Amino acid sequence: MMGNETDTLAYRVAFGGAVAKADAALRIRELAKSRGVFFASIYPLYRALAQGILVGDFTVPALNIRGMTYDCARAIFRVAKRLDAGAFVFELARSEMEYTLQRPAEYAAVIMAAALAEGWSGPVFVGGDHFQFKAGEGGELAALKILAKEALAAGFYNIDIDASTLVDLAKTDERAQQAENVRNTLELARYIREIQPKDITVSIGGEIGHIGGRNSTVADLKAFLEGFLAEWPKTLPSLSKISIQTGTSHGGTILPTGELANPAVDLAVIPKLSALCKRYKIAGVVQHGASTLSNELLGKFPLAGAVEIHLATGIQNGIMDHSSFPQLLQEKISKWIESDLKNEWEPTWNSTQAVYKLRKKAWGRFKEEIWNIDPQAKIMLTGALEEKVANWFGLLNIADSKRTVDSLIRL
Repeated sequence: MMGNETDTLAYRVAFGGAVAKADAALRIRELAKSRGVFFASIYPLYRALAQGILVGDFTVPALNIRGMTYDCARAIFRVAKRLDAGAFVFELARSEMEYTLQRPAEYAAVIMAAALAEGWSGPVFVGGDHFQFKAGEGGELAALKILAKEALAAGFYNIDIDASTLVDLAKTDERAQQAENVRNTLELARYIREIQPKDITVSIGGEIGHIGGRNSTVADLKAFLEGFLAEWPKTLPSLSKISIQTGTSHGGTILPTGELANPAVDLAVIPKLSALCKRYKIAGVVQHGASTLSNELLGKFPLAGAVEIHLATGIQNGIMDHSSFPQLLQEKISKWIESDLKNEWEPTWNSTQAVYKLRKKAWGRFKEEIWNIDPQAKIMLTGALEEKVANWFGLLNIADSKRTVDSLIRL
């Protein structure tokens, strides 16, 4: 452990001026290089799965940290070291970058500082989740190319392209439904391959079904893959994985009572879609909106053949719902949502539902206040997070995966 130096550097990256941020991020990179810690693409692991060289009896967790990032990442690295786990990714979505006030350079540097603080060695996977096209808006491809360039410069060597918002279900033929998704995914994926570092093959994901929408089918996936691969240059590495919709929603569905509804997840479709992916030399499918699912359901995803699963709201809930999260700060967040964000409420929501659905935006609004929570409270909060993450890692069968990861991915 490096102690106070990484604490100071992480804080400067998050809250310093432009020069201080850049200097601190550079220092973190220098320290990482001297200790054999490096940003990496998980592509070689997924390629081994796609080719059948590696048996896929595990599901890679992708962990989105919306705030208190340094402390939460340290907790995750502590769990990974204890379980000798290496197959996990830190992610941040395009939308999360906006409402958490974390740009790629900051997020990646803070994650790396956490790795150094915990004595991590080898690859660190950081990625862009839901680089999503906003339906009905112009200039999205150009905007996402700019974001991809920014992300790659920061060390985001894993990028999930999400043009599922452009799928047109009003059309009766699956190829026609997926046409705009295919076209825009192709364009952005080509651009990423053009600008990726010479010694890195970025892991690129596609998405066929908007999370919270209609469940994905074999016909949907076949239409997308055939359309994509027909135009994709045969000399370039293709997609690593495909995100699908199985009945979940981001954050879960909150009932008026404050309880979460039990989603009807179609686990039966995952093996079919993963098998189809492998026919096209793609590792498999990705499950989103999963961190509020029961342990019983989560434990079924490795058996079903899901290559990756995304866990975001569960981390948020574990922090904000914990008894050690400051009560006064909790009240301040609720009041802010009830006043400043009133125009974002759904007509059917009560205040409990509104706070649950919108408190994710408090990570940016109260960013420094949350970062500076009392140290003793932080110990309790991150201790609870460690328990949650250790449970996830066990259910997803990634304990003892570090040796495999390190053998496939080196500097």
